[in-house]
Amino acid sequence: MALILLIICFITFNIFPHLISFLFISLAAIATLYLLNKWTLTTTPSHGFVLLDCKNHYLEIHADTIVSGHIIAAELMFSVLSLKIKDPLSKRKTVNFVASSMTEQDWKRLCRVALLQEQKER
Repeated sequence: MALILLIICFITFNIFPHLISFLFISLAAIATLYLLNKWTLTTTPSHGFVLLDCKNHYLEIHADTIVSGHIIAAELMFSVLSLKIKDPLSKRKTVNFVASSMTEQDWKRLCRVALLQEQKER
């Protein structure tokens, strides 16, 4: 009986601290993904037109609000393209595009132009 209690104590004291840290990390990851999703939804136009000048890396978005300027940074995260745009007043804005919001050909062109601009600036 003492051996069984010893084994139960050993398992409890070795697993329980790891379980708490695992739960904490899991909750932190879920909260981070939730906030990232909220941020993506607030910076993604729900509808509109995108005008892209491939030569000058100039982008105009006519949606709920009109955003125009040069692409200064781009980051591709899974199926979300995050663009940092510098408008003529030197304000920086972030706009996100989701791959499912446009045709595959348009998505590829937008990614190519934005990510090549990012490479040239490095």
